[in-house]
Amino acid sequence: MRDIRKRVEKLERTVGVGKKPYVICIKDRMFNEREAVLPENVEEWLTYQTLLQENPDFEVIVLLASNELKARELQRSNKNQPKTTKMRKH
Repeated sequence: MRDIRKRVEKLERTVGVGKKPYVICIKDRMFNEREAVLPENVEEWLTYQTLLQENPDFEVIVLLASNELKARELQRSNKNQPKTTKMRKH
């Protein structure tokens, strides 16, 4: 039984199960824009989480700070919008 576990572990390492992608983070900003305050840990970024969910097999992920700021602004604006209720037809 122990040999099987070792074989499975070796196979998982070879295939890359549970392996995190390499992240390239580009902290771009517009000329007149203030320095963005974003989490230092990119795993907390919305764009990182979305890309990882959509493409779990990516080996390299490129993140742009400007895209993260847009995603966070969109999320904030969606939270501030009043919820609409659907009316049922009788």
